[in-house]
Amino acid sequence: MEKESENSNTAQSSNADADALIKKIAAGDQSALMDLYNRTSRLVFSLVLRDLEDPGVAEEVLLDVYTRIWRQAAAYDPKQASAIAWMAAIARTGTIDRIGVTSLEAEPPDYLRDLLAARIEHESQPSAPRVFVTEAKKTEPELKRPAASPPPRIFAPPPQGRSHFPWLVVAALVIAAGLAFFAWRQADEATKRLNNALSAAQADVTSLRTLLEVQRDRNRELEQINTAIASPGARIIHLQGQLATPSASAVIFWDRQKNRWLITGYLPPVPEGKVYQLWFVMPKENVSAGLIQTDPLGHASTTIDITQDLSKLSAAAITLEPEGGSQQPAGPICAIGKVS
Repeated sequence: MEKESENSNTAQSSNADADALIKKIAAGDQSALMDLYNRTSRLVFSLVLRDLEDPGVAEEVLLDVYTRIWRQAAAYDPKQASAIAWMAAIARTGTIDRIGVTSLEAEPPDYLRDLLAARIEHESQPSAPRVFVTEAKKTEPELKRPAASPPPRIFAPPPQGRSHFPWLVVAALVIAAGLAFFAWRQADEATKRLNNALSAAQADVTSLRTLLEVQRDRNRELEQINTAIASPGARIIHLQGQLATPSASAVIFWDRQKNRWLITGYLPPVPEGKVYQLWFVMPKENVSAGLIQTDPLGHASTTIDITQDLSKLSAAAITLEPEGGSQQPAGPICAIGKVS
């Protein structure tokens, strides 16, 4: 029973613990990062290994994921997504970056001590016994009755020793009350355990649904990436974060046969009134390739079809522009990568 309670309480508090640890990590607490690693690395490593199927590469990606968590902890917003979903999105980005190279304890309540204390408290408060005494009532009128009238018959028990029956009744009531209280506490504790188990199960279902949505999006994205890589003459451009957004990272898969671009990566949350814009850096001009949308977790996944001749393309860059985009890059460069 104790182990069952521990497992239930642990499952219920896992997301809250992860949120608290990420807040400490954002403040520069390295021990909080190691604590988060100990609690969640098994799940993250399983997600990474499931896609890469190479333990060596998966170990490198795992280290990279927690390095990104250390760098990006300040950007985490628990109102947008749970800690587990946020970490899964970062793991997904780390897995995609590797495609070009080759898925708890607490102390249970000690209610027995409370029951014993309550029972002792009941027994230490004796109740006043109810004593039934039968007495012969003699009134003045009865003493002054005429002699012709027969005296009233009074049936009274002969004097006896003091009865113990009232005390037995009181003791029985105290014992019954103690047993009832004990049964109530047991039922109350059982109800609490069931509620805790239900809450934990609901939290697990929510987390699983979020992970399922992340997995479905990742599968669709991987299919598009595989199609782009398989095309003749395909190119891969890695974009690295710059001074404005050092945690940003993106990969462009260029299907030269269809002249289609697939952009995927992680970009910090967009400030209000701003948008990310992709540019093609040419020898004499910068050509806008379109706007890049991100989900609440900062994951970017955009497909762009280009009809313009890009044979002289030298680099690709992502800038932060006013909402609606710009004709020419005016905002800070968030990520850039050269075309080799």
